[in-house]
Amino acid sequence: MQEDALFKDTYRNINYACSFFKGTKVGKPDEYDLDLRMRLPLNYPTLKVKQNHENYGYVKVKVEDDSKVIVRLPKWKTHSKILNEWLDNKGYLDKNKFRQWMEKVMSKTYDRLIKVDKDYELTVEDKTYVLKQYKKSGPAFTIYVQPKDESEADHIMNVDLVPCLEFEDITLDGYKQISYMTNNIIIVAKPSNEPDGHRL
Repeated sequence: MQEDALFKDTYRNINYACSFFKGTKVGKPDEYDLDLRMRLPLNYPTLKVKQNHENYGYVKVKVEDDSKVIVRLPKWKTHSKILNEWLDNKGYLDKNKFRQWMEKVMSKTYDRLIKVDKDYELTVEDKTYVLKQYKKSGPAFTIYVQPKDESEADHIMNVDLVPCLEFEDITLDGYKQISYMTNNIIIVAKPSNEPDGHRL
C-alpha cells in the first residue's frame, strides 16, 4: 500500500483490535481486525469535530481555512489534487470520497500481487499465502488469506482492514474521559444512508 504516495505520507501505524491480540480468542486464531491509522496533513487544533446525539457514534469533521493560521500543512499541497476532492464547498470531509480513494489503493495493491487463476499470491518471509479478492464489509476491506502449503491449507484467516483517521487532542462532549488515556481518537468512515457523506 505504501507505494501510493498519499497513503505513505498519511499512514501512521496499525491498531490491532481483535480478540486474538487482546488475548480473549478461544480456539485457533482465524479472524484479525487491523485498524489502519492515518493522519491528514492538517493543523489539527484548527479542525472542528462536530457531533449531535441524534446520530450516536457519528461525527462531522470540518476544515475551516483561517487567514491568521496555517490550516493545511505542506503535505496537503503535495497531494492537493486528491485531498481537495475530499472536502465539499463548506469544508466538510466527505467520507465517501475518502473510501473511494482507499478502494483505489486496495485495487492497486492487488494489481502488484501475483495472480493465479482467480486468486492472488503473496510471499512473506519465504512463506506464500493465497489471497482471495477483497470484499467491502461495512467500513472494512475483508481479505481471506490461506497458506499455500497443503499441510496448512485448512487454516483460512479472515483479515479486516479498517481505514481510520487519527485525531489528537480532541475532546468530544457527552463522552466520559478516562484519566489515563490521551485525547487522541480515531474516526472510522462508516457507511450510512445520509446523502452528503459528512457523517463519519
